Amino acid sequence: MSKTVIRFFRDLIGMKKEKQSALRREHNDTLYVLRHGRAPVFTHPDDLTE
Repeated sequence: MSKTVIRFFRDLIGMKKEKQSALRREHNDTLYVLRHGRAPVFTHPDDLTE
């Protein structure tokens, strides 16, 4: 294995947790849009009824 690949994996593992979770959240949003055809709505349904 080349040093670049090893460095890449080391950087990947060493990534900050908050960055990982942010990427994961972004990815989940993307999956949601693909699945449902609309952006995820984070407001609770009860908040929408006034």
